[in-house]
Formats: sequence, structure tokens, C-alpha cells
Amino acid sequence: MACHAASSIRSTLIVVCLYYLLPLYVMIVTSLKGMPEIRLGNIFSPPVEITFQPWVKAWAEACTGLNCDGLSRGFFNSVKILIPSVILSIAIASVNGYALANWRFKARKPSSRS
Repeated sequence: MACHAASSIRSTLIVVCLYYLLPLYVMIVTSLKGMPEIRLGNIFSPPVEITFQPWVKAWAEACTGLNCDGLSRGFFNSVKILIPSVILSIAIASVNGYALANWRFKARKPSSRS
């Protein structure tokens, strides 16, 4: 009975995982196809001829908002925000970890610290 429950949970998790990964697969496969191949309508089929031209065009020429200078500007703005955020988060977490490791509270066992 326990084996049946475990296999049932495992198969459910696999189905849910495939359900969430299918759009990612379609997005990546479609991005590697040229427009004539996309117009054929076979969205699940792998590309006949792999092309990175849509990626290059999106990076350099895509229109976002008022500007048509690609996604590179937004990417570098995100990196400018990411780096200080990660450094600040690590600094705060390490100070917090140090404080919690050295905090003496009533329920602490005397043998837990050497």
C-alpha cells in the first residue's frame, strides 16, 4: 500500500512537472526557428534548421517602451540592481547568522557549545 502511494505521488509530480515545463520547451524551440518554419504551425516539433538570429535581433533591435535599442539596456539595468542587492543581502544574512549563533537563550543546552 505504501509503495502504491509513493508511486502515485511520484507519477503525479512528474505530470505536474511536465505541465509546467511544456511552455518553456515551446518557448525555447520556437525561439530557435525561423519565421517560415514558425508559420507552418508545428510548435512542438524541434527546429529543422537552428538559427540564433531571433536572439540577436531581440538583444539589439527589440522595441521596449519608447526605445527600440533591444533588450540589452534592460538586462544591464537588472545587473546594476542585482549586484548591490546580493552583496547587501549576504552582508545582512552573515551578521544575522553570527548574532544567532552567539545568542544565549534559556532553552539552550550547556553541552551544545564547546
